[in-house]
Amino acid sequence: RTHAVLYLHGGAYTVGSLNTHRALGGRLAIATGVAVVTLDYRLAPEHPFPAAVEDAASALAELVGRFGADHVAIAGDSAGGGLAVATVLLARGRGQALPAAVATISPWADLTHTHETHTTKADVDPWVATEVLDVSAADYLAGAEATDPLASPVFADLAGLPPLRIDVGDREVLLGDSLVLAERARAAGVAVDLHEWPEMIHVFPAFPGELVPEADAAVAAIGAFLRGHLA
Repeated sequence: RTHAVLYLHGGAYTVGSLNTHRALGGRLAIATGVAVVTLDYRLAPEHPFPAAVEDAASALAELVGRFGADHVAIAGDSAGGGLAVATVLLARGRGQALPAAVATISPWADLTHTHETHTTKADVDPWVATEVLDVSAADYLAGAEATDPLASPVFADLAGLPPLRIDVGDREVLLGDSLVLAERARAAGVAVDLHEWPEMIHVFPAFPGELVPEADAAVAAIGAFLRGHLA
C-alpha cells in the first residue's frame, strides 16, 4: 500500500461504526483505487467533544507518517464530513503536515443550526430533523460552545486547507452547512468543488446505485477528485 484515504463515518457523533459504513467505504476504495481506512472514533455522550477530533487527528497523523502527506486524503459524511474538516484544522494548528485533499458528503459543519435551510428544507427532507440534531449536538458538545471551530468548522479560519470537495443534496436541512462552508473556504483561498445534487437527500451516495443512480455517479466523482489530488 502506498496511498490511503481516512474515512470518518456519520451518525451525529453518537452512532455509527465501521460496520454501518463498510459498503460506502468499499465503493469509495474502488472508485479511488487506494485503501480506505474507516475509523471507529469515540462517540458521545460517553466521549464528548473533542474526543472524536482527537481520535481522527491521531489516525490522520499515523497515516501521514506512514505514507506521506501527499499520499493521504481525508473524507467523511454528515458528522464525519464536519469532522474531516475539523481534523485538518487541528492538524494545521499542531503544525502537522496536511493531507492532499478533503472530500465531504452532506457535512454537518454548523452545530448552531441557525441557517435558513433548517426551516426552508424541513418539509422536503425525509431523513434528518433539526430537533434530533439538537439533541445529538448537546450530547456531543457537553457544554462546549457550538461555535468552537473544531465542532463547527464554518466558524474556523479555513486558510491553508487542502482542496475541498463538497457533495450535498438540495433536499437537506443541512444544505446550508455546505453552502456556508464552501463560501467561507473560497473566501479563505481554498480550492473548493461544491456539487449540489437536485432532488437528493442527506448522504445520498450511501444508497445502492441500483436504487439511486446518482449515488454511483457521486461516488465515482468523489473517487476521481481524491485520485486526482493524491500524488
